[in-house]
Amino acid sequence: LLAIMIGTFMAQPAVLYLFRKEVSLQILIDNENRKATKNQLTQALYSKEKTALENEKKRLQQSMDEKYSTVEKSRQDFIAETDGSGGSGKPGIKVIALAKKATYEKLDEDYKRLDADIRIKTDSIDLALSSIVQKTTSENETFSKSLNEGFLTRITALNNMVENNAALKYRYYLIVAILVLIELMPV
Repeated sequence: LLAIMIGTFMAQPAVLYLFRKEVSLQILIDNENRKATKNQLTQALYSKEKTALENEKKRLQQSMDEKYSTVEKSRQDFIAETDGSGGSGKPGIKVIALAKKATYEKLDEDYKRLDADIRIKTDSIDLALSSIVQKTTSENETFSKSLNEGFLTRITALNNMVENNAALKYRYYLIVAILVLIELMPV
């Protein structure tokens, strides 16, 4: 019984040695799968925060667009009043044109102030988004550096190969049986 247990245990390093090239390739595949899984988990961890920041940025941009369209309409009204194509129909700068100009300038000043405020907010949002990307990248790089080709990793790769390859499964069990029998020969 002891010889069978020793033979079974000692067969693992021998099988790993026999299939070292295939195991190395499987380790690469397994590590890439682990990296992809880790990346998905990291993305999911920060997705709510990232989505909230992106939605806030879109909302700010929409308010800027709405304000700009109001300013642009006021500018067009002023121009139309001065060239005589709109409003009173009298060309030149008259009382109505001056009133429309004052309205346009006030709206333009408000737009510029709002633009400055929103730029500050969007810059902070961009900074937060880049911080999330940096955290994600850092965590993934740290995880990638921790991957190795140790004994347990090689055994896992060998098990994955055996599970996914019927031809290898048969030969694997055959080699293990032969190695166990070699351990039993002295007994």
